[in-house]
Amino acid sequence: MKTATSASKLFPYHYNYYKTDGTVEVIKAAKPLPLEQLQSLVKGENDEHSSIEGVELRNGNYLFVNEEGFINDLPRNPHFTQDEVYVDLSHSDNRLCGNVIEGKIDDDGEFVGVN
Repeated sequence: MKTATSASKLFPYHYNYYKTDGTVEVIKAAKPLPLEQLQSLVKGENDEHSSIEGVELRNGNYLFVNEEGFINDLPRNPHFTQDEVYVDLSHSDNRLCGNVIEGKIDDDGEFVGVN
């Protein structure tokens, strides 16, 4: 029988995935998420691919967001406001646009999840 501890060892990287519909999912991974998967998670419905951008939160974590979310008229994300990020969001009603994924950057520059 698998325990919570053994599952944590199998999937040590946990990311918070904040969606524009107001829901939050925890994505568990065995290794850091690759660029292609990050792009897929934040792209818009009609985008073939997505350029992503890192946004630093005031709590020290990072979000990866769709770099052109506002230009592509992606829905506003209800989870983060101007007070929580270091970038100017005044052009988008003080909200990030599109789905975003949260994690931390480790000493090697890897996006390693929030745990």
